[in-house]
Amino acid sequence: MVKEGISMLVLSPGPHMAWLFDFYPLPDERPCFSCLSLNDLSFLVPSLNLEQFRSKLNYSFYVWQDEEGPDAAFMKLVSEMSLPEGSKIAVDETMRADFLYLIQYTLPKTLITFSKSTVGYLRMLKTECEYQKLKKSASIADNSMKVAIESISPKISEVKVSAIINQAFYEQGARPAFSLVASGKNAAFPHHHSCEDTLEKGKPAIIDIGGIFGEYFSDMTRMVHVGEPSDRYLLIHNVVEEALQAALDKVVIGKPASEIDNAARKVIEIAGFGEYFVHRTGHGLGLEIHEPPYITSSSEVILAEGMVFTVEPGIYIPGDFGVRLEEVVYLSKNGPRILSSLSRELVIID
Repeated sequence: MVKEGISMLVLSPGPHMAWLFDFYPLPDERPCFSCLSLNDLSFLVPSLNLEQFRSKLNYSFYVWQDEEGPDAAFMKLVSEMSLPEGSKIAVDETMRADFLYLIQYTLPKTLITFSKSTVGYLRMLKTECEYQKLKKSASIADNSMKVAIESISPKISEVKVSAIINQAFYEQGARPAFSLVASGKNAAFPHHHSCEDTLEKGKPAIIDIGGIFGEYFSDMTRMVHVGEPSDRYLLIHNVVEEALQAALDKVVIGKPASEIDNAARKVIEIAGFGEYFVHRTGHGLGLEIHEPPYITSSSEVILAEGMVFTVEPGIYIPGDFGVRLEEVVYLSKNGPRILSSLSRELVIID
């Protein structure tokens, strides 16, 4: 905060607050903030959450009642923090607009910025404890993917496979976050919603799954093909695998994150499929399924030890099929570690 010239960091209930305090209340429409200055830490708390906060935390609480609203309590909080005139305040990027309005109304002469350079930056650099939680979450996803693949046969529906994936997460003590099963031409939609369409002979399917264990996410994508794949499919599958490998080679401490995206994109463009790679190469993973760093060609992030992110190039041919392969990597001092232990080889279902 000193380096960035930030006088106060204001967080609402969500991943940032959870990361700092290992606790946050159920988010709703009632303004609830943690306010961290260079010398103080206080909370604006709705009265119905007060005892819950007291049971978890021991800080200064400025409490407001539903019938009176939060304005007076928040004004008292910031006045007792004695912020300098024209202070720079960093706020949670996912804060509700009406919460932000309360801050702007109470502190009209402050400069509002986002928290990505403070708590957001620290969250990108995972600790060993966080790495172990992510590794365990990835292991559960591996097992769920295996169960899903073993369940596939011709004519099974996407939603049936999705339900099997969800159940596999539950049985391992995790919560399913998503279970995308996209078969045939549906696989040309990167974010397809699993439907009643069935997996047919001669067609591939993308299986993209994620769960939550110990509040940390998993994310992985594998390809299956019902019946023998065509030469064209195998060509595109191999291009995506080569793009992923090229991207992994650029996961190096001190290098720009943009080089990862550029490396994957170059392989796909040289193969003649550049127009069909329609998304970034990856995104950070942790307490959120999508969080910094974002692996794009325009990213200004410099790779550092502890960062965790996906590498997931894809090629999507409208009206035909799509191919995506995905790994989550942890950047250690010795290079990238892939969290999954499940092979990326194409699975062919007879």
